[in-house]
Amino acid sequence: MSARSWLIGALALLSVVILPVVPAMSDPAVLTPEAQIASLDWLTGHWRSGSFEAIYAPPSGGMVLSLSRQYDNTGRVIFFEFERINIEQGVVVLCPYPGGEQSPSTFPLVTCEPSTRRVTFANPGHDWPTHFLYESPSPDSLHIRLSGPESAESDAERVLDFWLTRIADSPLVPGAQ
Repeated sequence: MSARSWLIGALALLSVVILPVVPAMSDPAVLTPEAQIASLDWLTGHWRSGSFEAIYAPPSGGMVLSLSRQYDNTGRVIFFEFERINIEQGVVVLCPYPGGEQSPSTFPLVTCEPSTRRVTFANPGHDWPTHFLYESPSPDSLHIRLSGPESAESDAERVLDFWLTRIADSPLVPGAQ
């Protein structure tokens, strides 16, 4: 057997035996928790869509902090929430604080796709939402989707989508000022 034939056979064997067990980049286990948090730098900034805005601080000290608020048509805040993304017991989790009160539930990271700027946090045991999806189809757009069952008695899915645009003159925009 020539060296070339042996090499081709070895590569074919590797592609069949070894490569299928290599985890995909969407598997959070591929990156360390610290690297997963650092990879969320694309969230950094001030984002707005109509009466809803969200502000994400850059990853620092092993966490990302955010605040969001929604206004009524007079400009009065009718809802606000803080979020903390950090590491708990070796796992990256989202900890929401709706209305400023810590939720009793955390949402572990289930997908982390830095190359496509997409992450999902999920807790199927929570009432609603059970899933938080964050994705940035372009550097100046952010999609946040909250989803889960409408109720424990229903199979209907409830989905709330926010399509936000980066506020360009914000001091939180990377490279601004």
